[in-house]
Parts: sequence; structure tokens; C-alpha cells
Amino acid sequence: MTRRYHISILALAAIFLVLTGCASVDKKKASPIHIKGDEMKAAGVDAYGIGDYAGARSAFAEALRLDRSVDNREGELLDLINLARVAVVTGGYIEARAWLADAVPLAQLLKDDKNLSEAYATLAKADYLTGNHDAAWTHIEAALAIDQRLGVKSGGRLNLKAAILVASGKTAAAKSVLVDALRLNAGALDAPETANSYRALAEADIREGSDAPALDYYQRAYETSREAGDNSRLAADLVSISALQMKIGRTEDALFSLNRLYAVASASGTAREAAFALDGLISINEAAGNMDKGVFYRKLRDALSGMGAR
Repeated sequence: MTRRYHISILALAAIFLVLTGCASVDKKKASPIHIKGDEMKAAGVDAYGIGDYAGARSAFAEALRLDRSVDNREGELLDLINLARVAVVTGGYIEARAWLADAVPLAQLLKDDKNLSEAYATLAKADYLTGNHDAAWTHIEAALAIDQRLGVKSGGRLNLKAAILVASGKTAAAKSVLVDALRLNAGALDAPETANSYRALAEADIREGSDAPALDYYQRAYETSREAGDNSRLAADLVSISALQMKIGRTEDALFSLNRLYAVASASGTAREAAFALDGLISINEAAGNMDKGVFYRKLRDALSGMGAR
């Protein structure tokens, strides 16, 4: 198989919560526009939570329009950061930076350090995902410096810092950061970020050539997500697990993982991961002389290709 044998921790960006706080005036004095703005924020949060990013963007954009119409600057700041986070998750990094170009000076004007930190952390993710690691480092360090001043500790932000270090080739430093990140995330019972800590540790080990420890970390990430019922990364983790198993010669384990991958990917509609599973199943079975199984999986692969899988 020619595909890269693991999924990059660029996918850490998939875990990205929007801000849920409402920032209107005193509820007793709130105008209908303030109330409607808060309702649109809540609708955006709900849409984002079920993966309806178009709906989330529409709701946050309407909240922004309403908040700006009454110069509700606190509400506007939340809207700008939320719009940027939706843009990051959907790959709109230029759009995200445009929203944040308004959010950062507004947070500074309001002396809202908490949300200034949120804006810098969002910028760091956008920078990281576009490969601008120097800018990503500057922005995540700015966010963490504010958090330290406020007495806040975020395992998720430490995960991002570690991911930036790994991408920059500083795996030893990344592992040191991840010790704290894993402790914070596990202590907070934050399954998505705990799994991300394990993924980042796996990536660091892969870059150091330590495939067996990396496999163990990916398996821990998978089990953490599976037990929490978080299916957002299960298929991607199984790609990494099965590819590492094939790489180090654990063929029987790889067959099991590839079968699980095909089942998970088919059920969740992720055609790329389903294709990866079938390619692996074809390769292993044909190499072992199991031609009937090879033909069976080829038929599935051809059918998948006919539906538009790439």
C-alpha cells in the first residue's frame, strides 16, 4: 500500500468547541434584539454540536448582525470567535483569520482577556493547519500566557502546543508538554482531548521511528473515543492502527482492524477510510493466497469507486 500509514494530528482541529456564553445586557433590561441575538447564538451552538456547520455559520452570522445593530460589543466578540471556529473546522482558514482580525482588537478594547485568549488559540489552530508553524507558536504561546495570568489550565491548548512542536520536529519537547496535557484532560474526564493527547504522543513516536509505542498510543486513543461514544475520529484511528500493524508485521491484527475499519467507515459514511480498509484487505489476502477473499473485497472496492470514492 502506498498511502501514508498514519493520519496526521492535523485532525486535532476536529475537536473545537464554540463559545456558549451569552453576552447581552442585563436580562431585565434586555431589548428584543438582545434576546434574539442570544437565541441565535444558542441556535448556532446547537447546530455546531450536531455537525451542521452551515447552520451554525448562518446562526452566528445573524447573531453578529443583531449584536452589531445595537453595538453589543461583548456579544459581537463571541460571534466573531464562533464564526472563526466554524470556518477553521470547515477549512476556511482565510475566512477565519478575517473574523479574528476583528475579534482580537475588540477583545483588547474590552479588556476581555479570557476571550482574547480564545481568539489567539483559534488563530493558532488556523496557522497550524495551514503549515505556518512559527505563527501558530506565537499565537498559542500568547493564549497560554494569558491563561497563566488568569489561573486557567487547558489540556486542549497544551495538545495544540505539542502538535506544533511535533510538526516542527521537536518531539522531546512535545512529549514533555503532553505529560501535563494528558494529566489535565484525563483529570477533567475530557475524552476527546484525552484521545488527542494519545494521538499526539503516537505522532511523536512515529517521527522518532518508534512504531510499536505509537501503535499502543493510537489504540488508547481509539478505546478512549469508543468508550465515550465519540465517533468523530474512530475511522481515522483505525486507519492509523491498521497501517502500523501492517508496517510492523502484525498481519492478523491488521486484518481484524481493517475489518472493523470497513464496518465503522461504512456505517458513518466515510468513503476514503472505507477505501483504505478495502485496499488493505485486498493486499493482505492476495499476498496470503486467499484469492477468493481478494476477489470479494475487490468487488466491494469497485462498487465503492463507482459511488465516487477517491
